[in-house]
Amino acid sequence: MPDFSLSSLFEYSHPSLFEAGVRILLSLLLGGAIGLEREAKYHSAGFRTFTLICLGSTLAMLISIWTPLSTHLSSSNPGDPARIAAQVLTGVGFLGAGAIMRTKASIQGLTTAAGIWVSAVIGLAIGAGLYVPSVVVTALVIAVLSMMDRLEISRRIGGYNKLIELQFCSQLGGMETVTQIMAKHNVKIINFSTEHDLQNMSFAISLSVRISSLNNETELSNELCQLPNLISMKIYS
Repeated sequence: MPDFSLSSLFEYSHPSLFEAGVRILLSLLLGGAIGLEREAKYHSAGFRTFTLICLGSTLAMLISIWTPLSTHLSSSNPGDPARIAAQVLTGVGFLGAGAIMRTKASIQGLTTAAGIWVSAVIGLAIGAGLYVPSVVVTALVIAVLSMMDRLEISRRIGGYNKLIELQFCSQLGGMETVTQIMAKHNVKIINFSTEHDLQNMSFAISLSVRISSLNNETELSNELCQLPNLISMKIYS
């Protein structure tokens, strides 16, 4: 049975400069492909981010392969050639955390953070010479990301949840009028809360609602903006 362990990568010979160049070029292409998919959907991490992560990971793996040979370590004590590559995943974890944003109603950026991590792993695999698995995983990543968007659209056809926050300068007719507008646009109120600010003489309404379609959301927001005494309106996903 062939040995696919990481240590087996270092038992033979290091890649030539030409092969190292091929790995770096492939890393540029695959990392860029994932980045383009993300950038096309206007995500914070796009082509440049994913390309740099994949390229850096590939170079880290190449350094891991070359270091034991360049330092002339004995075959009985080759050191730990996987140490540099292992630290890449730790560092990328912190980078992925920076892509995650939390709002009152949702957490965004988890998919982008996961994509950053997978991109780093793909870069390491390319640096190790695992060309076919790298290409296959890249294709699967792009397919999953595209499929998720289609599933999200399908889910939204059946309705989706929103958090709406309204602030009025007067309580008069506020909740009653809002309820009538929701019913008019077939928006279901899941729960709501109200808050009085006596110091600023304002009245706030927070509603968790289910909207049936994107068109309904546009019409709803337009009509809510015309409410008398409305100071501000915020809609969260």
